[in-house]
Amino acid sequence: MALLQCSFYRHLLLARQLLSTALSARQVMVTPPLAQSRHAYATPSLSSVRHAHTTPIWHLGRPLPHVEVGSETSTVDQEKVHPPPPSPHTLTPSQITQAPSSPVHTEVSDDAQITQRYGRHPSTAEEEWSRLKLTWRQLPKVYLSLSKHRITTLVTLSAVMGYCVAPAPFEVSTLLLASLGTALCSASSLSLNQWLEVPYDSQMTRTRNRVLVKEIVSPFHSVAFSTVMVLAGGTLLWTTVNPLTAFLGVGNILLYVAVYTPLKRISLYNTWVGAIVGAIPPLMGWTACTGTLDPGAFVLAGILFAWQFPHFNALSWRLRGDYSLAGYRMMSVVDPSLCKRTTLRYCLALFPLCAAAPALDITTWWFLVDSIPVNAWMTYLAWRFYSDSEEDFKWARKLFQFTLFHLPLLTGLMLINKKHWYSEEKTIM
Repeated sequence: MALLQCSFYRHLLLARQLLSTALSARQVMVTPPLAQSRHAYATPSLSSVRHAHTTPIWHLGRPLPHVEVGSETSTVDQEKVHPPPPSPHTLTPSQITQAPSSPVHTEVSDDAQITQRYGRHPSTAEEEWSRLKLTWRQLPKVYLSLSKHRITTLVTLSAVMGYCVAPAPFEVSTLLLASLGTALCSASSLSLNQWLEVPYDSQMTRTRNRVLVKEIVSPFHSVAFSTVMVLAGGTLLWTTVNPLTAFLGVGNILLYVAVYTPLKRISLYNTWVGAIVGAIPPLMGWTACTGTLDPGAFVLAGILFAWQFPHFNALSWRLRGDYSLAGYRMMSVVDPSLCKRTTLRYCLALFPLCAAAPALDITTWWFLVDSIPVNAWMTYLAWRFYSDSEEDFKWARKLFQFTLFHLPLLTGLMLINKKHWYSEEKTIM
């Protein structure tokens, strides 16, 4: 029986190492020094350490060690225990044949040894490592986490700004219904995104505590929640607002889930696709108010499209170790110089975009004057991030923090300097 077990392990590990070697040769990933010290693997349950079986790992090109048969737990010579070998992802075929054939896991049966190794007595393991149980009272908090409520709030506010800036009669009921439908669509797309990225989120410090990674909710529960949200949001927008807004909302979900999410691991151009996703909610607000897509609708959408590059590039620069570890092909990981150039380029693009608002008769020309210092300061931060290679991390942090204030300031100035205000019967201004 022990010989059969060893043969099974040998063939299983052989297939796994060949697959890992093929994948590592096909995909080239840049790993900054920051990512080399990150580990996302949890400590094993102490309750199972006492009865853990020795699991030898056999390497290619090495003979099987002698196995003693007859005991309840087959053991290998435990006096020749070597440190864990390098990961198969980093080994060449020649290095694999030279790897030691000793086991890397040892059996620990003494309580004192377990306490010394893991820092706590095994009697407390069941209490510390018990499975989390979801209660009805926790459901609202879990659903907020699945929908990424902060991002959903930002998406909803951008749709509200698109509605308020549009040159059409203002109806509170339509605004509320459009905002609710946009929030439901956003919650659906973000929940599906988390469901698809569980294996990668578990490797990142920023995302490894999400509810799906920690198995607080099941994948089926998450998909069911997303399905209910998209059906409710699409139906609400179609029946109470207009079909065009519903089409934009559901189409944005498909763009985010079916295109942007897989593209993050394929090409660095995922950032441009993600910026399009973020620019659609203002269009939804505009169409909810006017029912059409006029040229003016793309002004606020263009501002939001350009704003996302300094915002996300500054964030990803600080988290490039995590993104590299998870295999995401972000500009900050694959092409850092392009990341800096793109950040500065789209900060400069905000100046003509703001000039387009009064040119298209959406705002007065005072909006252009008021927006210049706001855009100039963000451009200065982007320039320092681009030019100062020694302190780029510091300037990335300052740029990201300012982007959080830049967008509310700019949209607020646009709303203050709006040229025409409409009621249901006549123009007020």
